[in-house]
Amino acid sequence: MKPSFFGEVKQFVLKYTTMDAFEPKELPERNPVTYERHRKEVMWQILAPVLVGAVIIIALAILAATGTDAQVSKGADVSVIWMITPMLIVALIFLVLLGAMIYAVMSLLGILPGYARLVQDYFDAFRVQVSIISDKAVEPVLRMESIKASIRALGRSLRQK
Repeated sequence: MKPSFFGEVKQFVLKYTTMDAFEPKELPERNPVTYERHRKEVMWQILAPVLVGAVIIIALAILAATGTDAQVSKGADVSVIWMITPMLIVALIFLVLLGAMIYAVMSLLGILPGYARLVQDYFDAFRVQVSIISDKAVEPVLRMESIKASIRALGRSLRQK
């Protein structure tokens, strides 16, 4: 006995979409020696330069603010810089978010085509079944209309003779 179309589709889907082969593995524990070295490198390669840069910026701001009355223009320029800086930080945050969204879209473009094909196969199988069922539902009506049309045509041909 031949299995139904849906049975074949179900077996196909189960064969190619089971996640048994993709069981999650436990992450190994971190190596304490390399983790400690990583923390030290983070301190000296990231935090220290950021802190030194912040101290330099604060020192320059203090030096600029302690000028004489003749340096009013200089103070105004520094004030404008300080007013623009928050907007630049916000723009940088949006730039990072944009980069993250671009990366996410690129990752999804690598993953989605397979799943989109699977969805397309489901809809194609559904379309075929709907077509078969609708043809079977309409067949008796078409047969009756065909018989009526044949009888009318026969009647017309008999009247003309």
